[in-house]
Amino acid sequence: MMRVLVPARLRKAVRTWFDSRYISISDHRQDIRDALWEVQTLRREMVTLQSEVERLRQARPAAPPPPPQQSAADKAKIDDARRLAQETAKALDGVLQNEILVWQAIDELRAAQAEAQEKQTAAVQAAVDQSAVVQAPMDQSTVDPSTVGQSIVDDSAVDVSVVAKVAAERSRGEQGRAEEQPCA
Repeated sequence: MMRVLVPARLRKAVRTWFDSRYISISDHRQDIRDALWEVQTLRREMVTLQSEVERLRQARPAAPPPPPQQSAADKAKIDDARRLAQETAKALDGVLQNEILVWQAIDELRAAQAEAQEKQTAAVQAAVDQSAVVQAPMDQSTVDPSTVGQSIVDDSAVDVSVVAKVAAERSRGEQGRAEEQPCA
């Protein structure tokens, strides 16, 4: 082995590192004593618990009395009650499944109704827009912006399906005219 001169600060740093990294012998012995004391305490508790278990086993009554014998009439009533309960459960399950189907159908009808109402509203709006395009231009100074569209279509006076048909026919007519014009 070879000896080398090492500065005191480096030597102290290495010793501190080793001390922090490893446990000292006295600390190790104290840890062993603490662990041994824990084991002895647990052993005493185990002995106490085992004696308590033995005492409870001896204090336990003998085997429970057997259940009373059932007569054939009682067995028949019990079997009948079980059969009726199972049939009731199956019937109730069917009722609940049917109720779910009914609510699903109601939801589908509501969705279809909302969709039809949206289409109807769009058709009326298209008819109003089409009739506004066809109407002769008005003097801007006499037009009240809050009443634009009321003079064209009054919702209470016009059947919505008629307005939708008219709007569809007009749009088809305009498309036909657009197709007839040659490209120059």
